[in-house]
Amino acid sequence: LCLGYTYPQDLLVPEMARQLAQAGRACLVFDYRGFGRSGEPVDVVRPSDQVEDIRAAVSFLAGRAEVDAARITLLGISLGGSHAVTTAALDPRITAIATISAAADFRRLLQASRDDESWTAFLDRVDADRAVRARGGDGETVDAWEIIQPDEDSRTFLDALYAEFPQLACRLSLETADALLGYVPELSAGEIAARPALLVHGENDRLVLPSESESLAKAIGDSAQLVTIPDMAHFDWARPGDARYETVLETIDAWLVELGR
Repeated sequence: LCLGYTYPQDLLVPEMARQLAQAGRACLVFDYRGFGRSGEPVDVVRPSDQVEDIRAAVSFLAGRAEVDAARITLLGISLGGSHAVTTAALDPRITAIATISAAADFRRLLQASRDDESWTAFLDRVDADRAVRARGGDGETVDAWEIIQPDEDSRTFLDALYAEFPQLACRLSLETADALLGYVPELSAGEIAARPALLVHGENDRLVLPSESESLAKAIGDSAQLVTIPDMAHFDWARPGDARYETVLETIDAWLVELGR
């Protein structure tokens, strides 16, 4: 299971893993470097680093005696879904992927939440920060959700989450924004070729628009299956017990059964 933006493994995914494991599947949850229990905290999220972390997790899992290394599947959530696409394109050991609310192009994603004036100001700020870092200076750090700007529904969810778990809030450097602006998983998605891919997205998602999964499905080709969940915004799948969470899990479980996994 590949986590989303700033998520630690102790939040949400253990319940997802338990439910998926009830059918006898081996499910691995882990933290990206610098998050949760995985070493010292980091102030920059680089997609390339997190993709390498996923590949390391695949190596760990493939080496387990109880695991069939020929049937390794990635389940990626939000940013983790984008990583699942990128990782599968790089690594032939991954034989199928499922994504929930994945983005195909992060420059497009970051621009979609800003008007023309604020987008230009944001790019100027990132450029200035890059110049400071190039001269050996310290880059600027901001609230993580100042980089990826949440819509109103997502903001309400995040405010409630951080009120209950204040330790989850974090600040990231604008180097994160710089890295995300160049992250375009759809460019490599065609490398997945004939391997099965399930892309799940909420029709009411305003943080990562449904068109992002549509773009990924188109880039992957005929092996991709796109499923749109009615009345589901970006974080509605993140509430175990909610009907939309159950629909997402049932959809993924049925797809895995169909694949014989």
